[in-house]
Amino acid sequence: MFMKRVFSSGNVGDSGLFKNRLEEAGIEYVIQNEAAPYQVPGLGPEIWVVHDVDFERACQLRDSLLQPPPPGLALARWTCPGCKEEIEGQFTSCWKCGAMPPAR
Repeated sequence: MFMKRVFSSGNVGDSGLFKNRLEEAGIEYVIQNEAAPYQVPGLGPEIWVVHDVDFERACQLRDSLLQPPPPGLALARWTCPGCKEEIEGQFTSCWKCGAMPPAR
């Protein structure tokens, strides 16, 4: 089995958003350290890609998640196309389901 780590973060919210993006892309993954019994710096959830063929695409999804929005991006509120939650403009994906904003 291939299994290569593609994401690690002490922020459970970031891990959740990334998991949602992988699921939307149909990329199989495994999570390690998701339910650690205590918080240890540097020991947060790790997401590992199962198949070699998916690794590059998973890295692209990770990088797009971690990139700040471009300067001058309008901060207008938007409605999530997935769950219909109203999202503040500074967010680049839905906090509730991880979906991307509709094309503007």
